[in-house]
Amino acid sequence: MSKTFQSVAGSVVAPQGFRAAGVFADIKRLGTGKGSNKGQKRDLALIVSDAPCTVAGLFTTNQICAAPVKVCLERMKRGKARAIVVNSGNANACTGKQGMKDALEMAAFTEEAG
Repeated sequence: MSKTFQSVAGSVVAPQGFRAAGVFADIKRLGTGKGSNKGQKRDLALIVSDAPCTVAGLFTTNQICAAPVKVCLERMKRGKARAIVVNSGNANACTGKQGMKDALEMAAFTEEAG
């Protein structure tokens, strides 16, 4: 079976009905304000759809996984979403109770945005 992919000119918001924003949140340097060796590039994004979308995901099968993975797996059971948060440079793994608290808080903020 052959599959053909068609490129869409533009960015992640090229399809009608999507909006996005990105900011420098200093994820790679853990709050030093310096960013990566490439400078202060945007490392946190919010992508929002005007209408609910069917969700799908591909996740690790490891028994040890990051809190955001656990939250995403649970939230995906709802079948629809309007917003996602994307971060760069940080797996957020092995963060314990604080990591789960942070992941749930980020999910709540994302729901407000969507």
